[in-house]
Amino acid sequence: MKSFLIVSLQFRPQHVSHLVASYKQAIDIGLSPLLLVDKEFIPFLPDGLNLVTDISEIRHVDYAIFWFPALKNFTVMRRLRKVFKCKILYVMHEPIEKYSTYIKSGNSHKWTIRFFLKYYVSMLFLMLSDKILLPSQKAIRLYKNSIAVKFNSNYTYLPLLYYKEALPCPCDRKYFSYIGTVSHDHAFDAYIDFIYKLSLSEEFDPGKFMFKIATKYKIERTPKLEELIKKGFLIVQDGRPLTDNEINMAYASSIAVWNAYNRTTQSGVMSKAFMFGTPAIVLKKNVSEFMADKENVYVCASNTDYSDLLQGLMYISEHFREMSEYAVLSFHKYFDYSQYNSRMKEIISKL
Repeated sequence: MKSFLIVSLQFRPQHVSHLVASYKQAIDIGLSPLLLVDKEFIPFLPDGLNLVTDISEIRHVDYAIFWFPALKNFTVMRRLRKVFKCKILYVMHEPIEKYSTYIKSGNSHKWTIRFFLKYYVSMLFLMLSDKILLPSQKAIRLYKNSIAVKFNSNYTYLPLLYYKEALPCPCDRKYFSYIGTVSHDHAFDAYIDFIYKLSLSEEFDPGKFMFKIATKYKIERTPKLEELIKKGFLIVQDGRPLTDNEINMAYASSIAVWNAYNRTTQSGVMSKAFMFGTPAIVLKKNVSEFMADKENVYVCASNTDYSDLLQGLMYISEHFREMSEYAVLSFHKYFDYSQYNSRMKEIISKL
């Protein structure tokens, strides 16, 4: 049986879903899977998976998939190619956009320059890979028009992989939630501004919705944030990596999730929300092949238009059952790893 190495060398708790899905898929298509991960992943991974935390522990591998960028990738890729003659797949989540796109999303010039430098370093990973996997049509378009294609023109489309996770117990739906990375790209300030305005509205029934932030990032307690927490409008879960179960509970207890980002290539928040039947509020400019307005998402023109956002939240609340069912169907259609077993088998057979 051919061996399949699944690699993630920089700890991010939200990456667990992809790693486990890739592991399960390898078994389904007749490969012997092994995880090579940062040791911080271990408490967050399910029991019973074969894993190592150092390349020196590996004696042989036929194929490998690198799920995320990390500086350590370079050394490991070189060893896999030189010692084991291994064939390598690399998942590129975000091919670069125009410099101005990042600035318009609210990022500083310093942040953007650092982002570009990291991106150019990642060209080494492309050079050492046999095939590049791109998870959305937007990623395909950006890749084709970027410098990346000059380093590796052997690429194909494959959406992000997940497996259907279960909750230990059912939970009530009562939150409009911001889940994941706190950044300018994800318009965190716009989310706070919206719920703050909502808290001041006499027309809004505070018993109808609550609001939650679930993130590993430590959030500054600004006067606005403190007031929202004090009023009981907002619950904040922050400052440490959340377990997969905590993340799942955040999705499953939400009526809707914030996905009205300033900039996104493809959103792990959206796909994970669909897994738990939770619709998302998104921006028109970011609509992808995975979204359908008023079916699994509500599309807004702007993330600063209070009335449009409120209308979206009310629409989802009033049509939650139908939208939730469609969201689950969308997850199984677009993101359930088992939908892509034959595709992955074909990709590997052609390496």
